Amino acid sequence: DVETLQVKTTYQVPQYVHGISIDYYGYVWGVSMGSQAYRIDINNPNAFQTFNGLVGAYTYSDMTGIALSNVSPQ
Repeated sequence: DVETLQVKTTYQVPQYVHGISIDYYGYVWGVSMGSQAYRIDINNPNAFQTFNGLVGAYTYSDMTGIALSNVSPQ
C-alpha cells in the first residue's frame, strides 16, 4: 500500500526471489538467485509461469527500461 507502506499481497512461488518488477503488460516478475524467473498474473496468481535456464538475471535494471517510454518528464 503506497499510503501505509504495508504489504497487501504475497504471491507464492517455488523459490525465494531476490528481485521483482512489473512489466509493460502488468505481469509481476520475480527472479531467483538460481536459473529461474517467475511471471505472475495478479488476476490468476496460482497459475504462475516458470522460466528456466537464466544466467545472472536480475530485474531492477533489466525491466525498468520500458518505464522510460511511459513517462513524460517535466
